[in-house]
Amino acid sequence: MTMKANVEGLLRGIFLLLLLGHGGIAFADPWETLEALEPLREERLLSGFPPFTQAEYRRALAGETVVTISETPGRPFRTARGMKRMALPPQVLWSMITDRPHFPAFMPHIVEGVVIRRIGLTVQAYHYLDIPLPFVADRHWVVKATTNGRLYTDSGHRLWEAVWRRDPTAPQLIEKLLEEGRITRVSPKQVAKAVLTAENEGGWLLVALEGGKETLVEYISYSDPGGDIPQSLAQMTAKKSVRKLLDGLEAWGRKNYAAHYGNGHDPVYAPDGTILPFLKE
Repeated sequence: MTMKANVEGLLRGIFLLLLLGHGGIAFADPWETLEALEPLREERLLSGFPPFTQAEYRRALAGETVVTISETPGRPFRTARGMKRMALPPQVLWSMITDRPHFPAFMPHIVEGVVIRRIGLTVQAYHYLDIPLPFVADRHWVVKATTNGRLYTDSGHRLWEAVWRRDPTAPQLIEKLLEEGRITRVSPKQVAKAVLTAENEGGWLLVALEGGKETLVEYISYSDPGGDIPQSLAQMTAKKSVRKLLDGLEAWGRKNYAAHYGNGHDPVYAPDGTILPFLKE
């Protein structure tokens, strides 16, 4: 790294501290918060997907659940994108979106979640999706999911990123899970009939607003469901599912966070791998 790069990095850090305030106090105005944090988005792990527009950000900040299906540059399938402002702290939402064993409680149509292993910031997990369409086989997959500790630290805990990507060793891993009896919510027969997704990549970005009392949630999902589902039907279903996911996430968090995470739950890890304390109301 050159002296110029060091100086530029230092100046950017000082600039962000001045804009955002030292000690975790963010702008009262959400739009100014987004603008101040914009330079740090260069540190995101997820890249190559269509970004949200200024108009979409303003709609989300105004209270709209923004959902689109967009062309993906250089890739054959479209990307499902969703964004919503939620009156919940990022700690609450982060606890949920990284709680893969309990995805069936709040993720639409997910009926199984098994953490295969955890190494550092990376988790390997299996999920089973019950397709709500007649004559269409269910889907399942294994992903490697990780979190962005650098972005979390550099932003003063204002940007929380989690990403995932399909694990190509899924067939062998699923077979081993069945042998060990770790898939419990669906039968071996259902697993055998399910279609393995050919592409599965995406991520979450949580942006702390109003001093951490609210969160702007950004969701990106790129997938090829495999099998013989027409693209038009897959896109229509994806759009409905993203809206249901975002609306349901907020509702579940409001109603169930305290009871679910405050009563002997396994540790929840922040993006940097530290244990995230339970947020008392």
